[in-house]
Amino acid sequence: MLHTLSGRLALLLFCTLVAVIAGYGVLTFRGSQAHLNEANQKLNRDLARYLVDANKLARGDEVNRRALSKLFANLMSVNPNIEIYLLDEDGTILTYSAADERVKRRTVQLAPVREFLAGGSMFPLMGDDPRDPSRLKVFSAAPIPPQGKPEAYLYVVLSGEEYESIADMLAESRLLRTRLFAVLLSAVLLLAWFLLFWSITRRLRQLNRRVEEFRRAALAAPAPDSQSTTVAGDDIDQLEATFAQMAQRIAEQVDDLKQTDQLRRELIANVSHDLRTPLTALHGYLETLMIKGG
Repeated sequence: MLHTLSGRLALLLFCTLVAVIAGYGVLTFRGSQAHLNEANQKLNRDLARYLVDANKLARGDEVNRRALSKLFANLMSVNPNIEIYLLDEDGTILTYSAADERVKRRTVQLAPVREFLAGGSMFPLMGDDPRDPSRLKVFSAAPIPPQGKPEAYLYVVLSGEEYESIADMLAESRLLRTRLFAVLLSAVLLLAWFLLFWSITRRLRQLNRRVEEFRRAALAAPAPDSQSTTVAGDDIDQLEATFAQMAQRIAEQVDDLKQTDQLRRELIANVSHDLRTPLTALHGYLETLMIKGG
């Protein structure tokens, strides 16, 4: 199949199709993740500020540790999808709602936090994940105290570890379904491409078959009717018309050569006959003279 033009074209377009489907799947998956992160952060942008105000975490210029501990306990049971961290003015994690062994970072970069608090930034705005140094997550943040120079920051990770585990399971299931759909779609499109190319290259195969038949017939096969293919069409029509004219001309030249060869043979036979009679008579005269001379 790969030795034919249609086979190579079908393989090329199939590989292109697979690459496009794979690229589309990757872009769609990443785009959906970015969309979910953006929606999550926009919906919860004021969550940290609300927690600071509603739970009275600021007591003067200091952090109300008792209210903070109570907040940690309540949120662990009410909404385990978020994680809360208290940062000092340098980004060092002072306390958190997670277990000690689960937190891998001891500091959080404050540049995204300050950008978030300044407002006007494009979402999703990603910040450090204290549980995984290699990952970034969407967050909400609020200064403590709300006015004046911040003494600390309430840093709320909006997609906690439990949320991520469930999201990863759903993503794997969705990715599996996407792969199965891509395989089925590729098979259907491959079949469609094959049928399409078979239809497009049908006339080309017919022309190739006619050329091969003409060659096997020692260039003496009846030439195609050039009058039926002189109408200008696509490239294959023009190629077919050119071959028909060429085949007709070759066949005529072969016939001319055969006629010329036949005339040559007749000429040689006639000349040979005309020369044979006087040569025979001359040969007889010579023999007679030789006998008389002897």
